[in-house]
Parts: sequence; C-alpha cells; structure tokens
Amino acid sequence: MLKKLIKHEWKDTWTVGTVCAVIVAVLTVIGMIIFSLDIWQESANRNNEMAEQFTSMTIMLYVMMFVWGLIGVVFVVKYYFFYRYYKNLFTDHGYLMNTLPVKSTELINAKLIVAVIWQYLIGLVVGIAIFSLIMSVLAGIGDYNFSEFMRDLGDLLREIEWSEFSEVIPFLISMFFICLLAPIGGVLLMYAAVGIGQTAKKLKFLIAVFILIGFNIIKQFVVSYISLPFSLLMEDAIPTNTFMNIASVIALLVLIGVIIGLYFLNRYFLEKKLNLE
Repeated sequence: MLKKLIKHEWKDTWTVGTVCAVIVAVLTVIGMIIFSLDIWQESANRNNEMAEQFTSMTIMLYVMMFVWGLIGVVFVVKYYFFYRYYKNLFTDHGYLMNTLPVKSTELINAKLIVAVIWQYLIGLVVGIAIFSLIMSVLAGIGDYNFSEFMRDLGDLLREIEWSEFSEVIPFLISMFFICLLAPIGGVLLMYAAVGIGQTAKKLKFLIAVFILIGFNIIKQFVVSYISLPFSLLMEDAIPTNTFMNIASVIALLVLIGVIIGLYFLNRYFLEKKLNLE
C-alpha cells in the first residue's frame, strides 16, 4: 500500500517540482547566453561609458533575477509540501485519507519520501545551475572552458595529500549524513508545526505557519548556543581535527535524535490528536 501512496503523491506533486526545475533551467540558459556574448569586454574595448553602464545594469538585473528566482523556487518547493500535508490530512481531504485502510505511518512515509526526493532533486538542479553559470562567466572573461576545468580539477586531486584525510574521516562521514538527513529533518519539522497547529479551533494553518517560524528561530538559537562550548574548547588548544570530528559526530547524533522524535510526534498527532476541519 505504501507504494501506491507514494505513486499517488508523486503524481499529484510532480507538476510543481517540474515547473520549478524548468524555471531554474531557463534562468540558467539566459545567463549562459548573456555571459557568452562578451558584451562587457566589447564595451570596455570601445571605452564607451554609456555602453559600460548599460552592460553593468544588464548583468546586475540578471543576477538579481537569477538569485531571487532560485530563492523563489526553493521556497515554493519547500513550503508547497508544508501546505499539502496540512490540506491532505487535516482538512476535508483528511476524511478520505484518514479512513483509508493504511497505517498513519504509511501516510507520513509516503508524503515524507516524495517531499524529500523533491528537495534533493531541486537542490541538484540549483547546484548544476550555479556551476553552469560560474563556468559561463569564467569562459566569457578568460576563455576558460569545461575541459580546462576538468584538467585543473585532476591536477588538484593529484596534488592532495590523501593521507591527511584519514585524520578527519569521522568529520567527512558525519557531514555526508548530515547533508543527507537535513532535508528529512526539515520536512518533519514542518509536519510537526502542522500537527500542533491543527489542534487549534480556528485559523489552524495560520497558527501552523507561526509555529514553524518559532521552530526555526528556536533551531537557530539552539545551534548557536551549542556551538559556543565547542568554540571555547577549540580556543583551549584542542587540535582542529579533533574538534571537527567531535563536533560533527555530536551534530549527526543530535540530528538523528531530532528526526526520530519529530517522526513519532507526527504519528502521535495523526493517531491521537486528529482534529479535522
């Protein structure tokens, strides 16, 4: 049944994710075209102040459009699933979803899996877009192409003392799993805000939004507060590698604990505190 739920969830959400990915791709192609024209070099060679101002304004406007476009896409993809979770499970849609012959964990798992997959996909698209744009800028400024980048990357990898990485293996492994698990924790945190908000009698979604904002503020405060002792320990001559390993492993364990706690909290709201509109 979980596979059917995932298939249904993907079918209902792929349009939004695909449109966002296409927007990023279009913005990137526009930028690559702009930077491939060498318009700033031509204006500089002509020593034309008006042309230089026009070129600078064009590039500045595009960069603003690109940055805000990426922010908008990430925002939409992230909070679309926040609203969808509320709408599907805690409004009139919930009368159907919560009467299906499935466990509450399957409902959470299906929505969580699809939401996280889209976080990964959009993150990958954004990363490729930024890399492509940087390569276009470098190619436009100094005739630097992708083959030269790969050659320089190979030279860099050959010069690295790989034996030194053995001292920070716990850090590298921990950071890999933190990056992998962070989107899961973020989605579950949004779901928890929805679960708490739906217990109210009125304005449930609005309350959930304010609760999510509060969660994010608390999260930032806790992260800053926890990092302070480690900063003090580092000043007391603890080796940098040791500090990185300890801090990253603790951060990973805390993240895993938070994810587990949020998961069971969301299950609790679906099973014990369901308050449909």
